[in-house]
Amino acid sequence: MAIRSAMARRTLAAAGVVAVLATAASEPKGTAVAKMSLYDVAKNADFIAIGVVASVRPDRDGPEHGMPFRIVTLTDVEHVAGADPGSEIALRFAGGSDSDGIETDIPGMPRFTEREKVMIFAAPSQGAWCPLVGWWQGLYRIADHTDGAGEGVFNHAMTPVVRISGQAEAAEAETAKGGRPMTLQKFRGEVLALR
Repeated sequence: MAIRSAMARRTLAAAGVVAVLATAASEPKGTAVAKMSLYDVAKNADFIAIGVVASVRPDRDGPEHGMPFRIVTLTDVEHVAGADPGSEIALRFAGGSDSDGIETDIPGMPRFTEREKVMIFAAPSQGAWCPLVGWWQGLYRIADHTDGAGEGVFNHAMTPVVRISGQAEAAEAETAKGGRPMTLQKFRGEVLALR
């Protein structure tokens, strides 16, 4: 019976989360977070940093059956812009498994894999559920070029960022499946120019 009631509470909590997010949506198709330009993401970040995901561990909001969260710890942190976050960062994201093993997945919430390298645009004080600006829009993944040309930049879904288009407020990170990703050095320079 305890599992059934825990499952019911998790289902109701997740439904409530989705209802609140859907109500707050400013984009069609049920998207919970408004689309932002790269300029807006960069300008609204308290800090921008590059780091390696050292761990992803579960956390809880409240007692035994509270909302599950994930604590993502980045190490080898390199400060890019804004406040200096230090050499290690621990950030808290809504979602994850509860004590009964029931997964709460929130659409648009960034997911991380241990040992991956990322660039984050963070504003921890702006949201209790996600510390990144624009949720998934504040996450870029860094991986080696397949052609051996060094580190390239990819969006949250691992689609290569091929260029920054537009000027100032209209600047966007353009992606193209199968495209050659921008180098981390070039992407970083263009992001700094937006701030």
